[in-house]
Formats: sequence, structure tokens, C-alpha cells
Amino acid sequence: MKTKYYFLLIVFILFSYIAKAQTVTITQPNGGEVLYSCQTYTIKWSQTGSPSNYWNIDYSINGGTTWASVTTSYLATNGQYVWTVPQVQSSTALIRITDAQHSTTTDQSNAAFTINIPVTVTSPNGGEVWQGNTTHTITWNALGTSNSFKLEYTADGGSTWNTISSGVTGTSYSWLVPNISSTLCQIRVTDNTTSCMTDVSNANFTINYATPVLLTPNGGEVLQVNCGYNITWDPNSYYSAVRLDYSTDNGTTWTNITTGASNNGSYSWVVPNTVSSQYIMKASNSANVNLNDVSNATFTVATPVTVTSPNGGETWNGCSTYTINFSKSTCISYFNIYYSVDSGATWNIIASQLSNNGSTAQTVSWQVPNTITSAKALIKVADYYNTTVNYDISNAVFNIIPSTDVTVASPNGGESWVGLSTHTLTWTNLSGASGQYSIYYSTDGGSSWNTIATNVTGNAYIWTLPNISSTQCQIKVMDYINTCKYDVSNANFTITPAAPILLAPNGGEVLQQSCTYNITWNSSTFYSSVRLDYSSDNGVSWTNITTGASNNGSYSWAVPSLVSSQYQSK
Repeated sequence: MKTKYYFLLIVFILFSYIAKAQTVTITQPNGGEVLYSCQTYTIKWSQTGSPSNYWNIDYSINGGTTWASVTTSYLATNGQYVWTVPQVQSSTALIRITDAQHSTTTDQSNAAFTINIPVTVTSPNGGEVWQGNTTHTITWNALGTSNSFKLEYTADGGSTWNTISSGVTGTSYSWLVPNISSTLCQIRVTDNTTSCMTDVSNANFTINYATPVLLTPNGGEVLQVNCGYNITWDPNSYYSAVRLDYSTDNGTTWTNITTGASNNGSYSWVVPNTVSSQYIMKASNSANVNLNDVSNATFTVATPVTVTSPNGGETWNGCSTYTINFSKSTCISYFNIYYSVDSGATWNIIASQLSNNGSTAQTVSWQVPNTITSAKALIKVADYYNTTVNYDISNAVFNIIPSTDVTVASPNGGESWVGLSTHTLTWTNLSGASGQYSIYYSTDGGSSWNTIATNVTGNAYIWTLPNISSTQCQIKVMDYINTCKYDVSNANFTITPAAPILLAPNGGEVLQQSCTYNITWNSSTFYSSVRLDYSSDNGVSWTNITTGASNNGSYSWAVPSLVSSQYQSK
């Protein structure tokens, strides 16, 4: 019994000796050190005796209240372990090492050390609401890093990441926020050398679409109808194709231009034919038309043509040449020019399909007709293809008076002259006349004219009247060189036919019955075909020979068989 007791005592003493002879002592970290998450750090210890060399290593971030395993049963004979510092923040960190087979062989850091997270995103860190296409500053803290960082953002809560920039130095970055819409946005900052040194926003932040920005037209512009104009916008402020609309009444109603312009910042627009000073433009995201921008102020689509002269109050003379001036859009191809003598009730063409000269101002020379007397004259210039829409008229009426370079003096109305008689036609002239004239007469009130003489000089002409019958006779004297200058009798005068002259038989002749006899007359005293009659009883009764002998001065007549000394012819 004593032998067994002594044996157990010896074993106990032996084990007590062995336990006292075996120790472990942490040499680092042993208090006061500053470590950084993700860095590799060598934990070191010294040992005495004969430990098992299998070690359990733990760390605490709360001064030893709780412990987390670094490794278990780690075989090490050199007293070292390379530790990747965890992603934690603590100023009360400790390391503990224990022989995996002898739990009483253990040690821990003599004092606390610090673990810092090397990269910490500070902004945006969750909850912010930023707008696309605006600039915001991303900030972070950085300790123990390479000072070169990669910045990324996610719009889907971290499922995918998009690079903002690589090789960023410092701890801030001015970021032009992309034009997106998401409530699941985060920022990630990563050390370029040690990729595990990284941090992400603590919570999601929001990016809303940018406010669209229309650049032109933005107010105050003056555009011309039918001209091409580039509508422009900031493409970075749109996230889809662009819808374009315009209003001619400051936004009361809208007209669509396109529903899907490419978001390249520009669209070529042909300005419509509607003149207004109340135009505005609207550019919207096609994907969401509620996201749009409108011109800051109204712009104008101007009248494409403006008459500048005559513009009211002028006096123009017939036969004189004047310049019609107008300004216009260079985008109109052709013009029509008109004049009115009745305040615009009716219009007469001056020029049709006049080509645009390519400048903003144009002139047309017009010789004023010599048949106009008006105090209500106007000029109109119109777009050839849109005469009822694109035109302008003189602001007020002007005067047109006939030329007085030539004035008929006689006959000037009311005279009664006999055909075949001779009369002197007279006229006066001003210095503007050439001194050479053409003379005409009319028997139908001026509807048609017959030439009397041409290239006459002086101011008088002796005229042998035609043998006609008319109460609507007029004389016209026209400048031979400038045919616009002329004058007409102020009123009609009358020409009565000359007295007809029968030549034979004229009395005393003795004709033979049943023989042929030539009745003759002065053809110039007749103005129509000739009716011939004879009387056998000295004019008491008459017998017709013919009702329409040609007025050639002679008619062959078969003398009747009735014998009489009382024959007369008529």
C-alpha cells in the first residue's frame, strides 16, 4: 500500500516539475502597438521547457472579455505566426497563446494594443440623396495604406461595381455623379497595393436623375421661318433618347418635333411657318417625359419678309422707276411682288417667282404704270410658295400720280368733227419727254387704237380724219422713245361721216333701156358698203338696185326698160 502511494507521489512531483519547467511568453504584440486591418503581422513568443509546439492563438478586441480564434493546434517551433489582422477597430486588443496540449502553458499581451481599419469611407456613408450630373466629394480616412486608391460605385447594393478612378491619392475625390436613378448606391475605396484594405459605405445612398438642361433656343432668339436651326442640349443631363416639342403660345399648347432624337446634344429643326413671339422649346427624356427642360424665356419666329419702302406717305410718278426694298429670310427661295391701288382690296403682279439673292435685304426696280391715279397704293412682298401666310405689306398707303410729260391739248373731249376733214392735233410736253411722238386714235373709248403717225416731232400734227361715225373717239399721244409716257383725250369727241358723193349718173345723161351703165361714186365719202336705188318719178318713189355694193366706187347697172325723163339715182 505504501509502495503505491509513493509511486503516485513521485508521478505528481514529476508532473509538477515538468509543468513548472514549461512556459510561453508573448513578445509581440505586447502592448501599445498600432496594427492595421488586413496587414500581415508576425505574432512572436518565447518558450521554455518542452511544450508540445502545437499552439492555439486567440485575439480579443475588448480587453480580454471575449476571445476569437486566430488558429488552433498550429505547429510552430520558432515562436512565430504570421497573422492577417482582421477588419476590426479596437484600442483594447490583446493576443493570447496557449499550448494546445497543455492549457496551463499560456500567455497574453502584457497590455492592450490598437487595431485600426486602414480605409474608412466617410462620405457618402448612407442616406444621402445626390443628383446625377452634379459634383460631390467622396471622402475617406486612410491609415497605414499605400496612399493610392481605387474608387468604385455600385447602383445595385453591391452586386456589381463600376470604376470611378484608379490611382487616386489623398483622402478625397471630386466626383461627377453619373446620371442614373437608384436608391441602392454605395461607394467603395480600396488601397491599390493591398486590395483587402477596403471599405464600403455603411448604408445605401440615393442618386436621382439630373435635371435636363436645354441650351438653345433658350429665350430671346429671333428665328426665320423655313430656316434650319440647331436645337441643342447638354447630353450629360439626359439619360435616354430625347423628345422635342415646341409651343407657339408660351406653353398653352405643344407640337411634337420628334419623340426619339439621339442624345448627342443637337437636333436640326426646320423652323415652321407660324409667326409668333411666344415660342418656347421643351426637351424631355423620352423614357420619362416628366424629366424635361423648357426655354427660360420666349423666342420669336419672325415674319419672313418685311417691306421697308415704300412704307407709307411717298408719292411716286407714273413712268418713273422706283426701288422696292424689303428684308427677308434667306431660307425662302422665291418671292412675288404686288401692288394695290385700292388699299389692298385687289392686287396686281409686279414680279413673279423672284429669286432670293441670298442676303437679308433685297431690292426690285419697278417702273410705275402711267395709267394709275391713286392715294391708296400699297406694295406687298410674299413667299412664292406660301403667299397667304408669309408676306408683308407697306405699313401705310402712298400716292401714285400719272406722268404729265406728255399732255393732249386737242381734241380733249366734246369736239364734233366730220370725217375726211382736216384738223390739227396738239399736245404739250415737259422736259422729261424725248420730243418724238407716236399718235393714235380710238373709236371705241380707248379699247383699241389705230395708228395715225409715228416718230413725229414738235407739238402738232395735221390729221385728215377717217370717214367714220363714232361718238367715242379719243386721241393718244405717246413718247416715241419711252412708250410709258403718253396722254389721252380727257373725254370722248365725235366724228360724223362725210357727205356721200354720187358721181354718175348725176343729171342730164340719156341712158338706153336694157343697156349696162356704170354707176360711180366717190368711195372716200362712204364708210361702208353702198346701197343703190333709182327713181323714175323724180324721187317720189324709189326702186332698190342693191343693198350692199362693195365700196370700190363703181357698180355695173342694167338700165330698166321703163322709159322716163324723171330718173334719179341714189
